[in-house]
Amino acid sequence: MSRLLIDTNILLLYVVGSFGRDTIKRFKRTSAFDADDFDLLVRHIGSYTNIVVTGGILPDYLHEAVAPTLVSVVNDAVEEHAPAAEVLADRVFPRLGFTDCGIVRAANDRETTVMTDDVQLYLELLAREMAAVNFNHLRAF
Repeated sequence: MSRLLIDTNILLLYVVGSFGRDTIKRFKRTSAFDADDFDLLVRHIGSYTNIVVTGGILPDYLHEAVAPTLVSVVNDAVEEHAPAAEVLADRVFPRLGFTDCGIVRAANDRETTVMTDDVQLYLELLAREMAAVNFNHLRAF
């Protein structure tokens, strides 16, 4: 089983693009992406068995029209989390913060790949010899 844990910005691209490809550029948090990026993401997601999320990566606000799409995506995903004490005790917590450190802890298995556009998170995952994809690298091809 291969699982893909999607970081916040990429998850938002997936949710907003699933709501409507034409809305990607209109949302502040997804305006750096376009419909081609969404299509690339959908193709990449298709090669995994499950999408994984953590509570920390879920946005605390989305326009009420888009919120049901988030609910649908999350209902189809597997939710993982690491205990707060483990996240806070991790050596990279002061540098990465709670959400990114929680991602590192929640994906700490050989079945989960993390997709992010955050270079610091990406480099930490690689340093721990964990599977990681930098979405910006996919966009470059």
